Amino acid sequence: MTGMEIVAAGYWVGDSGASLGVCLETHKTVKSSWEVRMGQIEVLSPIGEAQAGDLPLARRDGSLSGKTIGFLNNRKANAGLLLEQVEALLHERCGDFAVIKGEKNASLGAPKEVMARLSTCDVVVAAIGD
Repeated sequence: MTGMEIVAAGYWVGDSGASLGVCLETHKTVKSSWEVRMGQIEVLSPIGEAQAGDLPLARRDGSLSGKTIGFLNNRKANAGLLLEQVEALLHERCGDFAVIKGEKNASLGAPKEVMARLSTCDVVVAAIGD
């Protein structure tokens, strides 16, 4: 079967009618007692349609001074560093506020105990650094 030009995918069917594995239909004759039967291939478009409607921004209550701000680190590279810098900038711009920190695995949802702590915050900042 070497030196064949590939034109379509198919499968080998033996004399007994049993499918024996994947093969390729070619321009050259395959020297075998096997027969190639072709199936239909449905080609799908990889282009999706966005179906999200307009959503309002989260309500803003003014100053963060005196509020409780949560910081959720997904433990990817630089996520912790990013959160530390955001926290420092917020202290500079907004004054004093309480801080609650939580961590989660990047590929999983946050554990219930972390979500319970963060649910007491007025605002939560999540970092997804790489």
